[in-house]
Amino acid sequence: MMLNIIEQSNMSDEKITAIETGFSKLSAEIRSTLDYQVKKLFASYIESADTALFDLANEAGSNAEQKQYFELMQHLRADKKNLLIRMSASLDSYLQPASKETDDYDFEMDHDDGELSLVSQDTMEEMVVINAMSSKAAEKFNEAIGKLSLRLDYLADRSADIFSKDALLPVNFCKSFKESIAVLDITIADKIVLYKLFDAEVIKNLNSVYDILNSLMIEAGVLPNVKLHARDKSKQTPSAKNSSQSAVQDDETCADTADADRSVSVNSAAGAGGQNSSAVNVNNGQQGANTKNTDQTGAQTGSSEYYSTAENSQASAGSSEQNLSGKSIGGYPVERASEIIRNYMGGDAASTGSAEGSAQYYGHNDVLSAFTKMQAITHGKIQKESPAVSRIDASEIKQALLSTIASQQGGAITKSVDHAIEKTIDFIKLIFDAIIDDNNISDTIKALLLTLQIPVIKASMLDQSFFVRDDHPARQLLDKVSEVGVGVTSNKDELYRSIHQVIQKLLAEYINDINAFVIALENIAEIISARAEIADEKERQSQLNVQKLHARKIVLWELRRSTLEKKLPTELQTLVLKLWPTMMFNHFLRNGKENDEWITLVTTLRELIDSIQVPDTDDAYAELKANYMPVTIRVERQLNKFQKVKEKKDEAIQALREIYTGLLDSYVATDEAEHKTASEKQ
Repeated sequence: MMLNIIEQSNMSDEKITAIETGFSKLSAEIRSTLDYQVKKLFASYIESADTALFDLANEAGSNAEQKQYFELMQHLRADKKNLLIRMSASLDSYLQPASKETDDYDFEMDHDDGELSLVSQDTMEEMVVINAMSSKAAEKFNEAIGKLSLRLDYLADRSADIFSKDALLPVNFCKSFKESIAVLDITIADKIVLYKLFDAEVIKNLNSVYDILNSLMIEAGVLPNVKLHARDKSKQTPSAKNSSQSAVQDDETCADTADADRSVSVNSAAGAGGQNSSAVNVNNGQQGANTKNTDQTGAQTGSSEYYSTAENSQASAGSSEQNLSGKSIGGYPVERASEIIRNYMGGDAASTGSAEGSAQYYGHNDVLSAFTKMQAITHGKIQKESPAVSRIDASEIKQALLSTIASQQGGAITKSVDHAIEKTIDFIKLIFDAIIDDNNISDTIKALLLTLQIPVIKASMLDQSFFVRDDHPARQLLDKVSEVGVGVTSNKDELYRSIHQVIQKLLAEYINDINAFVIALENIAEIISARAEIADEKERQSQLNVQKLHARKIVLWELRRSTLEKKLPTELQTLVLKLWPTMMFNHFLRNGKENDEWITLVTTLRELIDSIQVPDTDDAYAELKANYMPVTIRVERQLNKFQKVKEKKDEAIQALREIYTGLLDSYVATDEAEHKTASEKQ
């Protein structure tokens, strides 16, 4: 956090060693606690599953159903001890150190003569159940999982013993259970029953595990005040957001944790973000793991909460500390935070000189006017070319400020700037140095962020709550640009261009109205929202593609089975090999195959194929003559149900009728055939 900038340089080597030892002990305690809680959950599941299966058997509507539940209950009882061992061991396989990657979920593929490879129907059903369970739990426990992931990621930089931040995602519990019941000789229907019970007893109670581990790390001083924002459409005011901080450290503990962190954070909520967390916001630790945790609301702060003029901003600055009295800023009491800032600046942080100035110092208005001109120059430059990463010394900024004021007032530098303004420049410069030093932010995004240095200095002069409010729009903008820009490495990237436009607009329009940052935040939130929608759509399309591949596999299999060793007239290939598979494919995607409509499609196809075979006996001829009209009606009825095949229906039905006419007309009865054969022999 910002206060670490002032205090972090005082940490001794002995203190570093003590902190590292503490992290190792904490990692061991986390593993021990997790092991106990997980085994307790798994044991509870086995006991509750036995009771639930017994109840289901008693309530069964048929003897077959009752038998299913009793047999499944017997399986669990016989394998009770080994099942618990397998469940724990399987989950342990995911608790690898963060430096090791856990294998992704490997779908079982069936290979068939080099053709389309797809999962079996049973495997597909398991995949669907696991995805539904884990997705629902991930959404329900989003905040707890997010905080836990950030804390684990923070620990991973300080202890080689801690597991990956994604190890405890609900999907890993589901996959562990899948692996543990794979050896049981039970049907997919039985497995679905067990999955439902596992969901009710384990997955829906994972929040207790997450809460216990989060509490354990909070007590140890690991990111005690980390804040995540829910993905919803509602706007959240700064006061509501600030009140969400519930865990507060005492000064000494927080200072120790802050010292352990070598990176610097603009947002005090990310105070212990760690070297591999974004120096601007610890929320970046979650990028890629859960696109759905993307913050869409943090930037959408109501503009009425901020100040519309510089005059109002200055009037409010004096009362900002009083309004926050008794609260905590990133783990520091406000009074302590204000004291640190006063000591650093050598006076009251709110004192930035008078508006008119004095014989010795340029006035507040002179400084702001000069900064606005410097900001305009920056805006002009980035309009012409993409900015580059360049560390600017505070003395250069001060000299450029004096030169700009002088150019506006006749050319000569006759005064200096107030001491508090100089310290403000120094302070903001340290923040941007931290951005430059953060390896998790690409140079492309760093260059954009650095163009905000002058506007942020102005914002801190206009509104002194900048120094003590996590939710100040200028600080949030730095956070959000860093967060949304993760992975952007080219100025040709579409996302880069969107962010560039937002920053360009800010540089062009920001004079002395803090709400310019609020507007920029809203624009960034729109970018985040749009990207989240794109990601969701890609995920939906990916799932749909899997379903399509599987549907195609099922349709091809049914088609092969129906046409095996059958002759197919050329005239009917369009109907049998194109139109009918299209109907089956679309029906399967919408409804699956466990329904009467699917059975009708399959049986009608078989009847159709059988009915167009050349009759070789009088009985076959009689059957054809009796059935060809009903089959034609059933085929036409199915074709009418699907819009995609309606256009070719008439042509297909006409071809079918001609085939039937030909078969009926060309058939020669057995007696006639024998007589003809005898005549030919004579």
